[in-house]
Amino acid sequence: MSVFEIPLFWIWLCACLMGLFSRRSKWVALVLVVVSASIVLLNVENNDTVLYLGWYSEIQYAPFSRDWLFDALEYVFSIGGVPYGLYRLSLSIGALVLYYFGMYRISDGVKTLPMACFLLIPLWLGTTLFRTFLAGAVVCFALSFLFKEKSTQRDLLAYVVLVVVAGSIHFMSYYFLVLLLARLSKKTVASISIGITVLVLFSMFSGVASWALSHLIGSYRVEYYLKLNIGLGSLVFIASVLLLQLTCNEIGKSIDKHHACDTKMKNAISNTGLCFLPLCAVAVLNVSEIYRFLWILLPAIACLLARYCFSEEGLLGSRASLVCGAIVWIVAMLVLAFTVHDFNLSFIPVMTNNPINSLF
Repeated sequence: MSVFEIPLFWIWLCACLMGLFSRRSKWVALVLVVVSASIVLLNVENNDTVLYLGWYSEIQYAPFSRDWLFDALEYVFSIGGVPYGLYRLSLSIGALVLYYFGMYRISDGVKTLPMACFLLIPLWLGTTLFRTFLAGAVVCFALSFLFKEKSTQRDLLAYVVLVVVAGSIHFMSYYFLVLLLARLSKKTVASISIGITVLVLFSMFSGVASWALSHLIGSYRVEYYLKLNIGLGSLVFIASVLLLQLTCNEIGKSIDKHHACDTKMKNAISNTGLCFLPLCAVAVLNVSEIYRFLWILLPAIACLLARYCFSEEGLLGSRASLVCGAIVWIVAMLVLAFTVHDFNLSFIPVMTNNPINSLF
């Protein structure tokens, strides 16, 4: 079956276009939320969902893994006799709420562009990578404290606590603590990011990374994480980080020109792309894990675009260079989804296994 024969694909596409080309509208945002919820909650037969069902039904955690909070949630719900469907429904609704309010806070109100980008994750991240979806929701809400006008020490503490909570759901979320560096000057952030990138490359090719990972996650997974695989996915990921930096710089320029904003807040936005530069080094070995960082960050960047660049006009009426940069970055992210995962795993299970398709 071609993806273009699947009704839900067209619903998803229309919803994305509504968000990209509509002005500020609570009704459009509501439609986007409904479509998001439908895709997440009605997909009950994809590979990831079935895998977690097996863990939920059969595995007793003793001791918990590095993702201890997620394990604890499964354990508590499971021994409490809660059906798996209700367990997944509860966490999914909680994640959708966190995503929505995180976007609401970052964009300073309901805007349609962030919700459209939310639907791009990644056709659909929430249905195929459940832990990443939950952790991403917490991170998105955390970013609303980091990207806040005149953030206080309490806001930064809230950001750290929420990222740690997200890291206990999926360990890769701990990397978002690096964004605390973004509040420093651009020169400082660039120096630190380039230094870390060089250090990561050296550790990977010298064997230090293999030794460290074997102690942290077990030697059986080292080959998976550190297998040289320079391909289109790696190149697209690197291009996405560079385009992300360009987009963030454009937002920073827009703030300078049109908005009164705290200097540290402006730095936090402008330097976000630089903070992800070290991941480009990892991309030459394994891109299948690290691409999730950018998918989680995508709605937050869209919120900043909506807040500082598209607040008074629709997308089509905004500055051409910024619009083109944002669109190119989104397209790069879509290409990345195709290169990381097989086409059939990206589209077909997510779309064909939804009961809503039987309505058409």
